[in-house]
Amino acid sequence: MSEPIQYKITTLDDILKIPSDRIEVMLSDLIPHIKKMSATKELISSLLPEGENIDEAFQLGALTWIDDGKTDVTTNITVKMKEEGK
Repeated sequence: MSEPIQYKITTLDDILKIPSDRIEVMLSDLIPHIKKMSATKELISSLLPEGENIDEAFQLGALTWIDDGKTDVTTNITVKMKEEGK
């Protein structure tokens, strides 16, 4: 059995590299993940010190969608907190 195809997505143009008959599958895999990420961002925002910008602290990188028929998603989140007095 061959390995499933992986698509690295960093821009909307990258989505167009996915075959048109698989885009809906990719999006259906992604929707629950995006909802969880949005809730995570809201939670982190509520924990930041006043004046801290969530967009500077919460950064998402590229994602890789694996066309394997599974709907599991793994995410790595980087939160950068400013040091006191800076």
